[in-house]
Amino acid sequence: MKNETRFLYHSFPRPRSSETQSQTANRGWAILESMQKLGLVLAPEVVEWDDPVGLGTPSPIQVLQRRICFTELHPGELGGHSTRFGPFALEFDTNALRRIGALPVIYMPQALSTQDHLALLGPFVVGHLSQIRSSLEKLYELDQLDNLENWQAQHPEATSISDDCSVKLRNVDDSDGVVQEFEVPVKTIRGVLNYLGFRTAPFNAMIGAASIAQAMFYPTDDEHQNQELGYYRQREWRITADYSVNGSPRGRSLQDEEKELLLGLDQSFWGRQTHPSREHRRVDEALALVQPTPSELIAMVGRLIVPDDFADKARKIFGDRVTPKSQLAS
Repeated sequence: MKNETRFLYHSFPRPRSSETQSQTANRGWAILESMQKLGLVLAPEVVEWDDPVGLGTPSPIQVLQRRICFTELHPGELGGHSTRFGPFALEFDTNALRRIGALPVIYMPQALSTQDHLALLGPFVVGHLSQIRSSLEKLYELDQLDNLENWQAQHPEATSISDDCSVKLRNVDDSDGVVQEFEVPVKTIRGVLNYLGFRTAPFNAMIGAASIAQAMFYPTDDEHQNQELGYYRQREWRITADYSVNGSPRGRSLQDEEKELLLGLDQSFWGRQTHPSREHRRVDEALALVQPTPSELIAMVGRLIVPDDFADKARKIFGDRVTPKSQLAS
């Protein structure tokens, strides 16, 4: 079987029915210029799976994902791909993106019906991983109770934490009303944590692993386009940032001036709420990737495909790595 050279592409901006091709291209150029200042920005999306029979999880199951997406393609496929996803494309060697944390999407099917219980495995895994992460976060909070600096925030006079001390643990509702309260001796907490920590990774590392997996899930079917397995066939990869590497955050929140830059580029996208159930705008929940830096990102790009009218301007940034769209190999 003949090997074909394939790459990972990030195409932008997605065309809108309300704008002309020229307006779409101008928006794409503005986005490209912003990358010199921001690098890669991970946009948030709330993804949902239905739970029609009650798997012990909220229904619908909602997962907040912050990621930037790439598609694995042969260069000859890019022309058709750009019709849907945008006329600009950053082309990357697959290994280059793997070195900065790119992973393939994990496609999880939606439920077929309330009777097909085994076809509910997708929502079951997605929903219960959210609960596993919540349990790990509670264990991490318990672990931090034995941290003297955290203790001193509430008790400045403390110089040590005695086994005889007790802490109050509370479960609260959505309005922060206390539903349950437990007074637990520090000695008991230490014993439980020592038991759970035997031959296991630190809780914050496990939380990071769960966060990465959650950001990789996506439905198999594109219900917006009425395409069965539509998303599955896109061969998508992602970079996420809701975790730390060697104690350093992978992503950072945007500064006010950076938010204003994105809002100026596309108010209708970045100014909307991430989801009707959430208060924050999309720009407020976005993350900028710490590594690579903007200059490192530009150096990583193997090739930049642009509408012909923007080729000369693009060469001032990317040099001879620019390919006008009309010169794409078919």
